[in-house]
Amino acid sequence: MISLKISIFLAMALWMGGCANVANYQPGEHIPTDGTIAVLPFKNHTDSPMAGEKAKNILESILVSEGKPVRIVTRKCDPDHLRKCLSKIRSRYYVRGNVNEWRYKTGLDAEPAVAVGFNIVDRTNGRVVYTAVGAKSGWGQESVGSVAQKLLLELTQR
Repeated sequence: MISLKISIFLAMALWMGGCANVANYQPGEHIPTDGTIAVLPFKNHTDSPMAGEKAKNILESILVSEGKPVRIVTRKCDPDHLRKCLSKIRSRYYVRGNVNEWRYKTGLDAEPAVAVGFNIVDRTNGRVVYTAVGAKSGWGQESVGSVAQKLLLELTQR
């Protein structure tokens, strides 16, 4: 009887883990509001084309909707040539980030999975003023974009 209860508990834990979410922050940090923030394209460490650009666009839209002072970056900025890109963008802060997962898991339901991390850096002294990293997976009927939006929203709200 005990082994049946343990088996049921483990099955429930695995089932609930299907929509897992992990997020880490540095304590005491808040997204700055005393200067404009330029969101640069995220480095894409996935096999999904344009995942870095998609993450950048979602984060940029979230920050604008929250009333943060965002400078929209329309020029193509290569994350590998950060110094050259920043010389052309006038903002106090910039966001640099990376996408480590942006896909649908293999299997029957093909659940979406996203993992991103980003830092907000003060250009005046190079100090990281905000950092967040997280991973989230969703259910089979969700899109990768909706899971990414939920994750990035969570990473900016604290």
